[in-house]
Amino acid sequence: MVGIQCSLGVLLFFLIDGAIFRSGWYFRRVAPLSSLGQMAIAIDDIRHIPTGKHAVLVIGDSRAGEGFSMPTADRAASAMDLAYVFYNAAVAGTTPRVWYYLLRQIDNPGERLAAVAVMVTSYHDDEPEDLAERPGDIAFVHPLLTLTDLTDFPGSFPSGATRLQAVEAILFKGLFYGADVRSFLANPAERIRSVAAWHRHGFEWIRNYPGRDPSLQGLGLDLTTGKLTVPAGAPSLQTDMLPSYAEELRRFHGRPPDNAGAAAYRREWLGRIAALCRQANVRLFVYRIPRGPLHDLVDADDAPTGVLADMAQAGALELLPARLFDDLERPEFFFDRLHMDSAGRALFSDRLARAIMLRLQAAP
Repeated sequence: MVGIQCSLGVLLFFLIDGAIFRSGWYFRRVAPLSSLGQMAIAIDDIRHIPTGKHAVLVIGDSRAGEGFSMPTADRAASAMDLAYVFYNAAVAGTTPRVWYYLLRQIDNPGERLAAVAVMVTSYHDDEPEDLAERPGDIAFVHPLLTLTDLTDFPGSFPSGATRLQAVEAILFKGLFYGADVRSFLANPAERIRSVAAWHRHGFEWIRNYPGRDPSLQGLGLDLTTGKLTVPAGAPSLQTDMLPSYAEELRRFHGRPPDNAGAAAYRREWLGRIAALCRQANVRLFVYRIPRGPLHDLVDADDAPTGVLADMAQAGALELLPARLFDDLERPEFFFDRLHMDSAGRALFSDRLARAIMLRLQAAP
């Protein structure tokens, strides 16, 4: 009798998990301003892309989200008398592994997209963080995973503990919504109103977002002594990360050493993104996002190396010029250590759009 009850309990759990969480019903109702909610919004925004193969999809993390303006890019297309339309599906805190699964959600990409533009922070294999071992990726993509990913996705993490967590996220989806479910139950009416508002207006709100002010005008660094001059009156939101950023610039003079882990990660996940684009006959552009407000102090870096150079030579992707945005890596174009301000956003968006459209006009 106990065994039957346990079996029925397990069956009931999986039925509820499947109906509410595995079906995607709850994913469409997560808190819009949460990390997972921003993924849901990005997927919803992608659904605004019409057929016609005139769309360019820009993806990345918060640096692309803050830096890329869809209306500015569209105006650049109009000024060039071209019919391309730009979409921003950047999500703060995401990585190339997450972007792959996000791109995998697009229905009929070959009928809708002319190109995908992916950001990187360097044209070398010098990422200091171990992106392969990043449990936060599970939180972003678990609603997008199916049982067919049960071996592949967990296997992309080096450690056994993180692999187990990834397996659990695929098998028991409801467990990974725990905090959001508690938030929902605390005020369900407000959640329903918020989700409905984002479904109605979210694309418009993101599209018309103007960027942030003020800039870091007045920021300075003496690379010899390490003296950092911070703009007077700037809040901690803008300045907290500046001392560590300045120290990194001094230690590596703008470029950390290459490492095998960064190369392997790029080969895997940029390779998968390139394969998706190739299968859909969609061109893949890679660009180096403006790196920070003090990078103009270090030596110019105009020669891609490593995995990106190899993939470009093989025709898997197209690299935009390494120094395309060098003149934007100054304090007057940044809000904080990582993100461009409204002035930088306007210049960056126009220039990125024009560079992509010039390539699209040419033969692949």
